[in-house]
Amino acid sequence: MINTALAIVAVAAVVAAIHEHGAAGDAQRALADAASTTARVRQQLADQKAETEKAISRPPAAPAPEVKARPAAAGPISPFASLLRMMADPRMQRLTSIQAKMRLDGQYGPLFKSINLTPQQLDQFKSLLVEKEMVAFDSMAAAQEQGIDLKSDPKGFFAAVAAGQKSVESQISDLLGAGNYGQFQQYQETIPARNTANLLQQSLSYTSTPLTADQSAGLVQILAQYATPPLPANNPFAVLNNDLGVISLGSEAFAQLQGVLSAPQIDALKADVRQQRLLYQARRQSAH
Repeated sequence: MINTALAIVAVAAVVAAIHEHGAAGDAQRALADAASTTARVRQQLADQKAETEKAISRPPAAPAPEVKARPAAAGPISPFASLLRMMADPRMQRLTSIQAKMRLDGQYGPLFKSINLTPQQLDQFKSLLVEKEMVAFDSMAAAQEQGIDLKSDPKGFFAAVAAGQKSVESQISDLLGAGNYGQFQQYQETIPARNTANLLQQSLSYTSTPLTADQSAGLVQILAQYATPPLPANNPFAVLNNDLGVISLGSEAFAQLQGVLSAPQIDALKADVRQQRLLYQARRQSAH
């Protein structure tokens, strides 16, 4: 599981892009936004490096007798560290929090209906779900500031994020009770499958082969059992990628899908999964 932390960290600029498009949004547009934002940060860092090199190449001026020498300029920070600093901005945190809350009904609506909470409990539950996502960002930023680096100490970085989420997870468990909390855990495992089913439903809605409710339910069941999610539900970084659908389908999945979807629908599903995999890979690359 520790190696999984190396595989992906949904950093701030990428998350800002994907949140804009919602749980089952346009993956191609999200990928373009993520690439654009990351490229902009890299260009800023390159400009900073060029300025530093230019300053070093200038002939030194005669030092004033009573002025102390300046300390050596720090090297440019990594794009990952720069994006985490951006997420520390209260304005960015507020924006991300609002967008996360807006996605909840689309992602967790069936669960909200089935666990039958009071309006007050439901509001509290929603707040905790958003807090769980935000604390992941806070934990990553705190780990970075403490010198716990993703590349050099992935185990420590993973543990820092997991510890940050533990308190929120305990509050969710206390609020829901044993039965509802177990249902919540099971539901979380199906989120990538549900996201893919929603994405396929949207992409087929204007075609001659729209997805029916029964097909959607069957698709979720098959994908949850046989497809590959971005991250396991119990991975602390999964909450940062809970807008993603499944990223690969094996032969077992397709064998089952033959009895649920038509050939054109399966072709559309392959395209949607391919888009999700591209977005997943872009997030992985943004951490380097």
